[in-house]
Amino acid sequence: MGKMSDKYNLTWILPVDSGFYYMLRLHFCNIIPQYTKRGQVVFKIFVNNKTAEEEADLFY
Repeated sequence: MGKMSDKYNLTWILPVDSGFYYMLRLHFCNIIPQYTKRGQVVFKIFVNNKTAEEEADLFY
């Protein structure tokens, strides 16, 4: 999303049964060839409305 990334929020809601443990696996794919360095693609990741990762840098 480049310079517009602060205007977007990608959210998925997954219904799960309580009382179980789940593994959450996130897959990221860089489809923008200009982004190849640290600091260019950074995500803030929330799980259940709690911060799981403040700065997930795809190239770090």
